[in-house]
Amino acid sequence: RLNQYHTTFQKQKIFATKPSVVSLRKGIIEIAPLWINDALKVSGNYNIDQKKGEILAYADPLDISHQLIDLSSKIDIQSSLDGNRTSINGTVTILGGNVHYDMDQKSFPTDSDIIIMQDMKKKEASPFVDNLNTMIKVNTQKPLLYKTADADIKAKADLTIQKTEKGPLYTLGTAEILEGSVYTFQDKRFVFKKSLIAFTGDVSTPILDITAVYDAIKYEITIRVTGSPATPNIIFSSVPRLSRAEILSVLLFGSIDGAGNNSGDDMMKMMGGAMAKSALANAGIKIDYLTMGADGKVDIGKRLTDKIMIIYMGGEVSGAKLQYDYNKYIKGILTTDEDSSSAGIIYRRDFE
Repeated sequence: RLNQYHTTFQKQKIFATKPSVVSLRKGIIEIAPLWINDALKVSGNYNIDQKKGEILAYADPLDISHQLIDLSSKIDIQSSLDGNRTSINGTVTILGGNVHYDMDQKSFPTDSDIIIMQDMKKKEASPFVDNLNTMIKVNTQKPLLYKTADADIKAKADLTIQKTEKGPLYTLGTAEILEGSVYTFQDKRFVFKKSLIAFTGDVSTPILDITAVYDAIKYEITIRVTGSPATPNIIFSSVPRLSRAEILSVLLFGSIDGAGNNSGDDMMKMMGGAMAKSALANAGIKIDYLTMGADGKVDIGKRLTDKIMIIYMGGEVSGAKLQYDYNKYIKGILTTDEDSSSAGIIYRRDFE
């Protein structure tokens, strides 16, 4: 009998002030019950000789407070053990919660066809995982909330986590971004329409159907993203009707004027540059200069002082450039790469 306990696992407090009872009699372990956080009641039994048992876990609600999420959920899970075989079935209903994980600290998916030799490790067999059979339904009674300086998003889920013996783990179902959710990018406010993320097996390759609207002063621009995260299909439309270059000009510059000097492909590269700059900034890398060339060449610059900027130049031959702004008209530039070094002065004068 355990009257109470308190511990911490991965910064999550685990405790009970209610008494828990775990006993061993004639080769049978009986849990009657074991309390987790005074809310999750675990009960059941396990025959050591026969290696068979049943364990039930129930909570209504179970409240979890963590640095990544505050979550309230109803849990009803049944586990059956038979030798090396384990079967886990049940339902987890999310009653509400707030996500604190900073999704702007992005990690980008890698191409599944690319294998990094240094990262390859011999996969060790896991009898528990191989012999696991599970079907757990995860749904939401109230939306999950994700709110930061740039985002105010509400989402619902209706998912099934499924696995058969010797088979892979599948995630099936949908996550819904509720209409009215908001994301701000480059000081522009995008309002979501009802959007879906569909899971058909591998959780890292969902099918997207996401629509967001940006209201400019004279235009309403709709962006729809379909396909997969690795190969998204981006569709632009507007009221009144604009060309793709004009839409991108509004998103980048706030007006259609930039479309006259740039093609749609050029504007897409600029948009990619803006997204890259935002991603780097959100990851804690503040940059002051970014360009993307037609050949995919990327230059990234960081201002060291008001007058000095260092620029990394990507491409087939990478290099660096040190720029000194003597005044608004004169710049001194020192450039070096693996093949050569050079120095120069740029004089620019504006004429009316």
